[in-house]
Amino acid sequence: MAPTILDGVTPDMRVARDEVFGPVPALQLPDGTRLCDSRLILDYLDFHLSAIDWRAICPRLAGWFATYSKRPSVLGTAPR
Repeated sequence: MAPTILDGVTPDMRVARDEVFGPVPALQLPDGTRLCDSRLILDYLDFHLSAIDWRAICPRLAGWFATYSKRPSVLGTAPR
């Protein structure tokens, strides 16, 4: 398992192992909830762990997130 930078939040490798189409990013929260969507995981980091500057740590991922977040399909389904 790859090391994590988050205390109390660990990647759930069972989800990645069982994925037929390849590894899926997964984050298991302390309460057992699993987040299995890149955008959802990054939104979670922004909201709950804002002290972690993941954009500086992962600039390519930050670029993807910025572009993806501007898609009409994403904007049209964002919580208000």
